[in-house]
Amino acid sequence: MERRSFIRVIGGGVVLAAAPALVACSSALPPEAVAAWQPPAPPAPGSDVRRWILAHAILAPHSHNLQSWLVDLRQPGEIALYCDRTRLLPETDPFSRQIMMSQGTFLEVLDLAARQQGYRADIELFPKGEFDPKDAARQRPDGARPPGARRQRQAGSAVCPGVPAAHQPQRL
Repeated sequence: MERRSFIRVIGGGVVLAAAPALVACSSALPPEAVAAWQPPAPPAPGSDVRRWILAHAILAPHSHNLQSWLVDLRQPGEIALYCDRTRLLPETDPFSRQIMMSQGTFLEVLDLAARQQGYRADIELFPKGEFDPKDAARQRPDGARPPGARRQRQAGSAVCPGVPAAHQPQRL
């Protein structure tokens, strides 16, 4: 038998032997693997729409893939965003610039989700003062940082304090 014929026969045999194993493989992902990325069910009438909005916001991209946000829903009609100080990376991000940008992506996705439900949010950036990762005196006992942003739900509002008028969202 020639060398080329031998390689064809052996190669064909390998392909035929592997075919049943390939048929058994499925490209479908198990439901548990993609459950977090499925859109949440619409909020039931009378339920807290903030939870539906947060279900979208927690999927915002994060520069370090740490999801360093904590939220507080204790005040009705308000979402307070905190920075989880235990997830800061002082070696790679000493000035916490990446963390602040990631908090901004969280706020942007939260705003988009709120608009999906017919709300515009007022954003108050740094209500307790500028963020300083080295400010241990302002650290809360639970490891959270004073609110980095406070967002209030108001239907039809287009006011974003701290944002120049040229960049304000247009009233609908």
